Amino acid sequence: MKYRNEIEIDVGRCFRALKNKYRLIIIMSLLFLLIGVACTLGERENKYSAQATVYSVSSGSYTESKTGISAMNDYVDVATSYKVCQRAAYIIGDKNIDADTVMKSIKVVESESSSKTSSVSYMTNDSAIIIITATCESKKISMMMADAVADAFVLEMADILGTDSVQVLDKAYTSKIALDGNVQKWKIRIFAAVAGCMLTCFMIVFFEIFDRYIRTTREASIRGKLPVIGIIPEYK
Repeated sequence: MKYRNEIEIDVGRCFRALKNKYRLIIIMSLLFLLIGVACTLGERENKYSAQATVYSVSSGSYTESKTGISAMNDYVDVATSYKVCQRAAYIIGDKNIDADTVMKSIKVVESESSSKTSSVSYMTNDSAIIIITATCESKKISMMMADAVADAFVLEMADILGTDSVQVLDKAYTSKIALDGNVQKWKIRIFAAVAGCMLTCFMIVFFEIFDRYIRTTREASIRGKLPVIGIIPEYK
């Protein structure tokens, strides 16, 4: 029971210390907020995403159709291979965009994985679709990149299969904001303010716990293990 009472007293002291120093907590939170604002003063670019669609054509012989559909799922990672990305960079024709840039902007997996930006889904039993999404800081480049990867993937699949059963279904006709730069700025600033508040509270509680000053007769008997022979009343 003594141990429980001691813990309760310490917790109460910590809460009182936080209450008494609320101005310091507010000031430090504002200070960290200003630091966050200073760190995000520069313009933060929005990121845009565009999609192009590739599908396996259910035409020709039954064997050719099934081969194309099966290959679309077996070789879906081909779309992010260095060879395809290198070919896509060549199609884009921008000296600032190379294969590595394309590889970082394009991801392809099956639709069961929610962590990727491209997916494979089935329209019917005789066809399969791949949605390729490119994400970068330019609307125009994101559309060009999605189209280029789609075209490069189709060419590569034609080389692998020896048929043209894999084709581009839709070009990237538009792009959308994938990451709002202003929203990201304020997320960083709010995080900085919360971090400042939590750090200040932690320091206040830390110093309060390890504070060796004795304020009550109970603390004197517990910490110093000395008998209390008298109490001087506080007059106001």
